[in-house]
Amino acid sequence: MFTITFLAHLKLHLQHFKRFAILPFIWDPKTQRVTYVTSDYVRFINKMQMASHFLYVVLQCVMILLSPYSSTTKIIGLVFTCVYATGLGLRFSWDLDPVPMNLINSMIDYECKLLKGTTYNKTIPDKMMSLVLYLVGATAICLPVCCVLVLAKFPCAPPFVGSMLSYCKSGMDLPILIRITVLIFEFVMFAQACISAAFYVNHVLFSGIICLWDYLRLLADRQTNTVEQMDSSLKMYREFRIIEIINSLACSKRLFPTCVTGFPAIQFSSFYVCLKLHENISWPAFGMFPMLYVDAVFLTIVIFTAASRVFKWSEDQLIEWKQNSLVITRKSRLRKTLNSLPSLKIRMGGNFVDTLTPLVIQDFCIRTSVSMLLLFQ
Repeated sequence: MFTITFLAHLKLHLQHFKRFAILPFIWDPKTQRVTYVTSDYVRFINKMQMASHFLYVVLQCVMILLSPYSSTTKIIGLVFTCVYATGLGLRFSWDLDPVPMNLINSMIDYECKLLKGTTYNKTIPDKMMSLVLYLVGATAICLPVCCVLVLAKFPCAPPFVGSMLSYCKSGMDLPILIRITVLIFEFVMFAQACISAAFYVNHVLFSGIICLWDYLRLLADRQTNTVEQMDSSLKMYREFRIIEIINSLACSKRLFPTCVTGFPAIQFSSFYVCLKLHENISWPAFGMFPMLYVDAVFLTIVIFTAASRVFKWSEDQLIEWKQNSLVITRKSRLRKTLNSLPSLKIRMGGNFVDTLTPLVIQDFCIRTSVSMLLLFQ
């Protein structure tokens, strides 16, 4: 449930980072809802951050492709470029798309009605998600800090901005003022990428999937022994369809396609670095790569497994009603309504996540990792 599992984290996220204009949304304490920032200046700063993020990713890609650095150095830098590109894909909405905000507010509004007069006990997915929210939040804070600490010792490490300067290309040490400027720049760029990505993963992507899962569990516990009870359950399922449609509008075109490409890219590139290039990286810097690998694997498994469970549970619920309900006669209105209801689907582009999607994605990641090992052996 959003109001039980996600809402407290959402408020902290928006309140702590609103002064940095990283996100176009704020929490309104009067309405108790998410709203757009009203300041044109803050919106301008947010757009400039997205533009600088985009240009920096392009520069990193050009540097990896055209720079004279060794292949080993480029592969190590590719991991961080994948992180930056994934963060860009998750946050980039030049028109400041309001649908993620509408999804959050819709779930809050619906749960005020759904849970009125009832006591809700957290499910196992809710408890696991509470841990995942802390994990993603901690990673969003730790990665920029760790990156700055590494760059303090290795300021010319690709694909960061220091490696693009003439000092590093000629083998000279960076002057102290330039080194400090590079560290500040990298912290700001990496922090805004991680914090904005954490918002969309935690409070838009995860929340839409897990809340639909919780709603289906509540629906499965309802009695359907009378026509009135069955009619009420079908009405409740149609309300879930509205949340599903808003969730698809919020996630299918940007968030899910980014996750299905970005997280696997981080996974197999960091896996290759950990396995084959660990001798080329000093231990303080090397510690970032296992952390990135574990996070990418964990997020990929959790996102697509939860999305597949929504599809499977809704499909099973519809089948159970059709086969076991005694109040639905052959030509009744309830039968026609039931036959018109599709399974709930978490969509990505023009497709959706079914029960085999998590296995297909992990199979792709494993095959790609093995192919990289053989290719660069």
